[in-house]
Amino acid sequence: CEEYAKLFREAVDTSEDLGTVLDKVTLKTQSSWRPVTKLSSQLYQVARLIKSRTDRSAERDFFFVQIDGFDTHKEVVETLEILFKDMNDSIEKFVVELKAQKIFE
Repeated sequence: CEEYAKLFREAVDTSEDLGTVLDKVTLKTQSSWRPVTKLSSQLYQVARLIKSRTDRSAERDFFFVQIDGFDTHKEVVETLEILFKDMNDSIEKFVVELKAQKIFE
């Protein structure tokens, strides 16, 4: 129980430390990027993490985002149009931010 409490405390501290770092992050495109979908929100958070890499002493990061809704059995064309538009819009905003951070090649 003591080891669990110690590990739990370390996890809470790590989470609070990350929160403190992210509170200081201002994206270059923050005034024009308002995430409205799950994917856009995820990429927005990834952009914030990338921007904070120096403060986090991160040499290398790995990020995973996902989008659901592709398992459709009706209105396939309409559903795919919505999903692809979300992907396009979200990735476009993400790339604009990375270019503004001068880290997109």
